[in-house]
Amino acid sequence: MLSLTTVDISSNKLQGPIPDIKAFHNASFEALRDNMGICGNASGLKPCNLPTSSKIVKRKSNKLVLLIVLPLLGSLLLVFVVIGALFILYKRARKRNAEPENEQDRNIFTILGHDGKKMYENIVEATEEFNSNYCIGEGGYGTVYKAVMPTVYEFFERGSLRKIITSEEQAIEFDWMRRLNVVKGVGGALSYLHHSCSPPIIHRDITSNNILLDLEYEAHVTDFGTARLLMPDSSNWTSFAGTFGYTAPGAYLYFNIKLLMCNSEDNI
Repeated sequence: MLSLTTVDISSNKLQGPIPDIKAFHNASFEALRDNMGICGNASGLKPCNLPTSSKIVKRKSNKLVLLIVLPLLGSLLLVFVVIGALFILYKRARKRNAEPENEQDRNIFTILGHDGKKMYENIVEATEEFNSNYCIGEGGYGTVYKAVMPTVYEFFERGSLRKIITSEEQAIEFDWMRRLNVVKGVGGALSYLHHSCSPPIIHRDITSNNILLDLEYEAHVTDFGTARLLMPDSSNWTSFAGTFGYTAPGAYLYFNIKLLMCNSEDNI
């Protein structure tokens, strides 16, 4: 059959693929016409469909590619997830280590209108740099010292607002303009606590006893014993550790070695 040079199978109503030889490839359309369904690589004929075996091989090849590619993609995705999780944990650990102390372990020691750094220096001096002789106990929140602090009236000569308004002579001198300035001063102090401190501080105990006045009748808020700390992710987190702030003359000030200053861009 390979030696054939010409072929004519017209009008035979044949079906199926023609032989893959030169004679059929070079055959004219007239030599192949009037057949029911022949196909192949010849002029005027449709190409034949791939054999079933070829289709099976192609499907197997596609499956093999999927079996190789999908596990690789899954492995890469898992590696990226693990790396991302480790990076997040590392950042959180680094942030925790960078914080000087846990926010929830801190107590309030904020004095508005007074130099907080100076007060801390006074504490260090009163305890002789936290000498163990002044230590009265240790607990879960730190070491407790006893120190005799200077009287607050050395800083705020007019004393508390209650003292002034209950004294007839001082109340007369305390005119309405000065009273208005006191109200503005207290409002400014509370606004500072609520909006400029981090975390925000809610005083919760504003009374005439807790407002001290200097010679110029400038108001200063004190006594943070019932103050509440508001954490950014919580609306009801509270730190309570007794009355902190100014104390009566001659009284002992018990304080935790962990001090919370109001963190903001402005100095207190």
